[in-house]
Amino acid sequence: RGYLFNTVYMNEKIKNNFLKATKVIRELYEYFCENEEEFRKYGGNAPREGETHERAVCDFIAGMTDSYAISVYETIFLPRRWQGDLSTL
Repeated sequence: RGYLFNTVYMNEKIKNNFLKATKVIRELYEYFCENEEEFRKYGGNAPREGETHERAVCDFIAGMTDSYAISVYETIFLPRRWQGDLSTL
């Protein structure tokens, strides 16, 4: 038990990755709760009868693979390099 606590639970790399994963999940949740159209665009379903939009968002995010969640997060939140002629800006 002490070994696991010291090498896993208190490991800085693991703690940092846990914080990053928490941030990704939290920000996706907030974004999709506020943007129903975007939620549907990414494959989210309308809430079932008696279910709230927030519950549908939770279920959608819970069903994401790690790589899909990261991909969606990057698409929504991370800037992309501009393409084309920048002189027309």
